[in-house]
Amino acid sequence: MSIERNTSNAERLALSVPELAELLGISQRHVWKLVARGVLQPVRLGRSVRFLRSDVLAVLETLKR
Repeated sequence: MSIERNTSNAERLALSVPELAELLGISQRHVWKLVARGVLQPVRLGRSVRFLRSDVLAVLETLKR
């Protein structure tokens, strides 16, 4: 049993595009638009693209101000 299966999306250290879109309540396409604008920075893990939870929270905090 992996740790990833036992944690919710909000608690994971690195989120996939579908997980991030669901967490933020936006479409996957909108996630990629935010990447294209430089708002979000993805991290490549092999072939996978993930977004660090700490980076996402920092962006949200900045946007909140």
